[in-house]
Amino acid sequence: MSQEFVENHKRIIYNSNTPNAILMESVFALMNEGSYEAKEVLFDIARNHKCELIRHETIFAIGEIGPDKDIRDFLKETLNVDNSIVVQHEALVVLGLLGVEEDKEFLEQFLEDERIEISQSAKVGIQRIEQTFDFYNEVLKSEESEREFREKLQDTLNVCENDRIQIMFQLMKHDTSKNAQAIYQRFTQDPCPIVRHEAAFCLGEMKSDEAYSCLSKGVFEQEYPIAIHEALFALGTTGREEALEVLNQFINDENYIISQSAVIGKEKIELVKNPYRGV
Repeated sequence: MSQEFVENHKRIIYNSNTPNAILMESVFALMNEGSYEAKEVLFDIARNHKCELIRHETIFAIGEIGPDKDIRDFLKETLNVDNSIVVQHEALVVLGLLGVEEDKEFLEQFLEDERIEISQSAKVGIQRIEQTFDFYNEVLKSEESEREFREKLQDTLNVCENDRIQIMFQLMKHDTSKNAQAIYQRFTQDPCPIVRHEAAFCLGEMKSDEAYSCLSKGVFEQEYPIAIHEALFALGTTGREEALEVLNQFINDENYIISQSAVIGKEKIELVKNPYRGV
């Protein structure tokens, strides 16, 4: 059964006519299946696919399977051979999310990278390994606790990047106007491009009109391509037809990451019935 499932998705993935948004759905299906055979296909896509956005999403999927040594070794291999900023960013963050102490030294070598997306991704990864309190698994039981989280989220001097990201994911689960606005402030104002990137993801996962409004206007206020990229993906994930008007404005952007993210965002709306939403 597992082999048949993997083969069906391989036919989709290796068909050169498959739109990238559909291909991504097969990547996520293999992620959820998680067998050795599925993992090998994901390794191959992450190594060899010509589209760096596909490689980026596949790195995310590989990390979701778990902290197996072969996965951690693969992420390190990727960081040594793949020069794409979005791929390296994802590999650094995922390696941190896996939370293995011995990987911290490997991440530290990227802290001085001149590309802010890379140095900040390494910083977030290390913070995740070192964290002593897990905001992500806190249960917000009252408006008072949500208010405290919103206040912490804006305290960029005393609350580190990893904690701000975890707080946003917690607020994302409570799709209120105040929480959407708090995440929007991080999306447009946070000094860390990786926090902005994750804020865009969170807004895309929220289903309210307020969250959509924040996402669709905030994408025009971005200075970091990595945040614009995630916002365009997130607009596609909302499945809203009105998002096409926003996406069309980025289709011909001279930055490949931005233009291709707009294309994939459009494909999510036009071709994918139920776009993958994160956990």
